[in-house]
Amino acid sequence: MNRVIFIRAILFQGVATVALLGAASGAALAAPVQPPVADNPPIASSTAANSDEAIIVTARRVGENIQKVPVTITAFSGDALRDKGIVQVTDLQKLTPGVVLSFAGSAYNTNYSIRGQSRSTTGEALPSVVTYVNEVPLITNASSVPTFDLDNIQILKGPQGTLFGRNTTGGAVLVYTKKPTYDFNGYIEGTLGDFNWHGIEAAVNVPLVDQVAAFRIAGRIQKRDGYTRNMTTDEGDFDAVDETSIRASLLLNLAPNLTNLTVYDYSRSKSAGTSATLFLLAPTGPAATKYNCGTSTACDASLALAYAQNNPRRQQIEIGPDGVGQYLEFSNSGVSNTTSLETDFATFKNIFGYRRSHIDFRADLDGSAFPGSDVATVLGRQQVSNELQATGKLFSGRLNWLVGGFYVHDTPRGNLLSGAGSVINPININTVASQAYYSNLSKAVFGDLTYDLSGLIEGLKIEGAYRYTWDKQKLCSTNTSLFNGPYFDVDGCYARATALKLATKSKAPTWNIALNWQATSDIFLYANLRRGYKGGGINQPAFAPAGTPGLVRDLNAYQGFSPEYLTDVELGFKTNWQVGDWRAIFNLAVFHDKYSDIQIPQSVPVNFDGDNNAATDPRNNTLILNTGRGIIKGIEGELTVIPSSRLSVHAGAAYTDAKITRLTLPPLFNGLNAAGTSFFASPKFTFTGNVRWQLPIDAKHGELAISADFYHSSSVTYVTLVSPSYNVTNLRLKWDGVERSNLDLTLFIDNLFDKRYIDASMSTALVSTGYITAHFAPPRIFGARARYSF
Repeated sequence: MNRVIFIRAILFQGVATVALLGAASGAALAAPVQPPVADNPPIASSTAANSDEAIIVTARRVGENIQKVPVTITAFSGDALRDKGIVQVTDLQKLTPGVVLSFAGSAYNTNYSIRGQSRSTTGEALPSVVTYVNEVPLITNASSVPTFDLDNIQILKGPQGTLFGRNTTGGAVLVYTKKPTYDFNGYIEGTLGDFNWHGIEAAVNVPLVDQVAAFRIAGRIQKRDGYTRNMTTDEGDFDAVDETSIRASLLLNLAPNLTNLTVYDYSRSKSAGTSATLFLLAPTGPAATKYNCGTSTACDASLALAYAQNNPRRQQIEIGPDGVGQYLEFSNSGVSNTTSLETDFATFKNIFGYRRSHIDFRADLDGSAFPGSDVATVLGRQQVSNELQATGKLFSGRLNWLVGGFYVHDTPRGNLLSGAGSVINPININTVASQAYYSNLSKAVFGDLTYDLSGLIEGLKIEGAYRYTWDKQKLCSTNTSLFNGPYFDVDGCYARATALKLATKSKAPTWNIALNWQATSDIFLYANLRRGYKGGGINQPAFAPAGTPGLVRDLNAYQGFSPEYLTDVELGFKTNWQVGDWRAIFNLAVFHDKYSDIQIPQSVPVNFDGDNNAATDPRNNTLILNTGRGIIKGIEGELTVIPSSRLSVHAGAAYTDAKITRLTLPPLFNGLNAAGTSFFASPKFTFTGNVRWQLPIDAKHGELAISADFYHSSSVTYVTLVSPSYNVTNLRLKWDGVERSNLDLTLFIDNLFDKRYIDASMSTALVSTGYITAHFAPPRIFGARARYSF
C-alpha cells in the first residue's frame, strides 16, 4: 500500500509539472526575458525599524511589505534567527507574544497554541496550527523543524486556508529554507557550551550553470548532555540533544519564465528521551491509594513526590519487564518540488511534497520509580501533498485574483504499536498493545479576489476569499501483545476479521471578508471577518461492542467526534513613525472569536466501560468529545523604537481572554468532572522585550553589539496542570566582522537568572492516575559560537 501511494504521488507531481512545462514551451517564446520572481523574498528582520529594508512576507502567497498585510504576522529573517540564538522552533515562543510552543510525548512533536487554538495532546485530532516548510505542510506529529540555514520564518495568527494549504483555526507557521544562488558562497559555524554542548553547522552554495542551475547543501550536527540526571539506568541523562540534519537544494531556471526548486531534507535524533517530573499528587487518588508502602519511592507515591520536590533535575524511572528503561529515536525526511511559470495572463505554481517520519520511544510519564504511566510507542507516517495555484491581475491591475486546489494524504508507514501501563494495570510482559492505523485525506479548492477601490477612496481595498474542504479519516485498529506480538502492518490489520475498521467524513466551507485602507504612506488599517473549520476524527482504540459481558457503559456512540468551527473578527492598524532621527513602528490588533463544537479531551477512570479489558479502554484513558462552546478575545501589539543607529528597543505584548461559555457532558459521563474548563496552553498575558546596543568602537575592528531578550508569561493551563507565571532573560554579545574579516563571534547566556519553569505537560490524566507530571525547561546555559563565511 505504501508503494502504491508513493507511485501515485510521483505520477501526480509528474502530470502537474509536465503541464506547466508544456505551457512554458509556448509562453517562453512570447514572454520577455526577466529574472524569475522569488518564491521566498528576503525578510529584513522581525521589526522593520531595525533595518532600512522593507520586511517582505508571503503570508498571502505574494511578496508584500509586512506593514501592508491585513493580518497579524511576526517574521524573522535567517540572520535574525541566528542573532537571537534560535536553535529549535520552540525557542520562537520567547520572541512572539500570544504564541505557546510546547510538545506532546517528545520534544519533536511540537504543539503550537495560537490565540487559544491548539492540537489535542491525545488522540488523532487534526491540528489547529500547521507548520509548512517551503509551502509543504509537515506531518502533524513531526512538525519540529531544524533551524539552520533558513531564509525566514513567518508566524500567522488567526484562521487560515482560503489562500493556501490546510484549513486551520489558529494560524500557520511558514518556514523557508535558503535557496541556491548564482554565486559561490557558504559558511562554517561551531558551538561550544554547558552540558558538553558541541555542534557544527555548515553550508556551501555552488553555481552549476550561470543563471540556469545552482546547488546548495547544508548540514548540522548537535550534541549536548541531558540536564536532567537519570538516577536509575546508564542509558543516558534525560533532555539530551543528539541530532544530525542535512538539506540539499537544486534550483533550475528551465526557461526565462519557468523555475523549478527541489529541496531534500533529513534529520535524525537518538537520546534517553524527555524528562517528566512528578508535580502534584491527589491524596485520595489511585496512585496514592495503591502505592503507600512507606519505605521506598518504588512503592510509595508520596515518597516519590517528596523525592521529585527535593531533587530538582533528577529523575527516577521504572524499568520495563524487558529490562529497558526509557529511550527516544526519531527521524524525519522529505522532498519538496516547486515549479513556477509566469505568463502574460497569470503566474502558475505547483507545490509537491512527500514527507515521512518515524518515532520509536519508551517513556515513563509518571516521572518516578513506582509503576504508573509507562508508554511504549512505534509510529511511522508518510504524507503526500500537492497544491496547484494560479494568480493574476485584471482590470488594469485593480483586481488581484488567486485560485487553487489542495490535496494531502497522511497515511501510516510500517508496523505501528502503542502500549501503555497505568496505576491500576502496570505495564508487564502480557500488556496488550494497540496497532491503530489511522489515515487522513483532505482535499480543497479555494479562491481569493482583492479589488482596489482607490477610485472611491485612495488606498482602499476590499477582499473576498472562499474555500471548500472535504476531509476523510480512516482507522483500522487491532490488538496484540506489546512484547510478544504477533505484529501486523496496515494490510495485515485490514485482513483481520476481528480488527476495527471505521471511516468518517466531514466537509465545510470557510471564508474571509476583509477591508483594508492605506490611509497614508505610514498608516495602514484593516478589518477581517473569517470563518475557520477543523475536521472531525476517530477515538481509539476499538471500544467494546454492545453485549460484551460485564459492559456497563457502551462508548461506541463516541467512537468518532465531529468538526469544530470558529468565527473570527479582527481589527488592526500598522504604523510607521519618524520624529527627527528617531524611527518607530507601532502595530495593534484586536480580535474576537466565537468557537463552537469544541473538540475537548475528556479523561475517564480506568475500566470506565466496566468490561475489565484494558484493550478496549480509551487510549490514555482519554477520548475526544464535542462538548464545548467558547469565546476568545484579546489584543496584541508591538512597538519598536530606534533612537539612533546604535540603539534599538522592541516590545511586544498579547492579552488573550479565552473562556468556555458552555460545557455539557453527555449523560453517559455523569459523575465525572467535565474537562475543558479552560483552554490548553493559552496564558492570559505574554510579553517580549529586546534591547540592542551597538558599542562605539572603530569600524575597522568590526561591529560589536550586546543584546538582551526578555520574556514573561502569566500562568499557563495544560488540561489539569497549571504552570505558574515566569520570566526568562537571554543575553548575547556578538562581534561581527572581527577585525574586518569574515569571522563572527558570539557569547551567549540563555536563561540568565536560572529560572526553573514548566514548558510542557507530560501526564495530566488526574482522574485515572491521581497525579500530574510536568516538563521543566533548560536551566541557565553559557556558550560561544564562531562562524566563518566565504
